[in-house]
Amino acid sequence: VAKPTALPPIPSVPLAPLNTHLQDTQVTPDEELRRASAAGQSRLMSVYEFLFGVYDTTVAQLLISVPDLEYTKPRKQTVRTLEALMAQGIIPIVNENDAIGVEPADGDRSIDRDELAIVDNDSIAAVLATELRCDLAILLSEVDGVYEDPKNPTTIPMLNEEMLEADLLKFGEKKDGVKMGSKVKAAAYMMKRGVNVVIANGTVTRAA
Repeated sequence: VAKPTALPPIPSVPLAPLNTHLQDTQVTPDEELRRASAAGQSRLMSVYEFLFGVYDTTVAQLLISVPDLEYTKPRKQTVRTLEALMAQGIIPIVNENDAIGVEPADGDRSIDRDELAIVDNDSIAAVLATELRCDLAILLSEVDGVYEDPKNPTTIPMLNEEMLEADLLKFGEKKDGVKMGSKVKAAAYMMKRGVNVVIANGTVTRAA
């Protein structure tokens, strides 16, 4: 199987528009999230099928649960499935399986939780990019990159392992800060294993 040059797309499902199509019932926030995620998957895939169809390219969907990656055997099987799809010219669309509530798993310690907790699409991307020996992983955000400080919106053009190991970066406690902290941890995990990483703003059509 040829070595992939970049990680397959790992999108997030937009939940807000979907909630208007779901009946209001007495459900917990977690149940509402799972319900909206299940309803959103078909919409998300229809968009990818249309976009890749322009280039006469077939797409496939692969939903990942945390235990799939925290244990060696299912993680290796996931990687083999991805490699087989790409070898046939099929683009796998990978996403966290938010529709299924998963209890915390101990795993087999093949991935150090202190280094990388598998909790979101960024950490899933980090594990798969490493297992697939990707040349490049691109993590998209709603901001221009990693800021020097939450109060100083000046992006750091280049992160290196020394900066990450020294724990010099600070992240805000608000939503954007938490998300960026997750991306930087994922990037650090990949960089240590030879995967080049770009963190970029995915909301602009053309980055400088």
